Amino acid sequence: MGDLLSVAGADETADKVEAAGGTVVVEPMDVMDIGRVAFSADPTGAVFGVWQPKTFTGADLVNAPNSLC
Repeated sequence: MGDLLSVAGADETADKVEAAGGTVVVEPMDVMDIGRVAFSADPTGAVFGVWQPKTFTGADLVNAPNSLC
């Protein structure tokens, strides 16, 4: 899985994607109790994912040696 964009609300973001002419590829869904995820495509077809954190906010360290980048 690639990087996910952190959002306050996956459902609200999916609604905004559709309102802007994009397509929700995978509807927002719960990932156990750790968060909520959805995948969408913008009007040009670029696919991206969003993550609404619950108990798991994501990586604490990025863009440093030996970490996610």
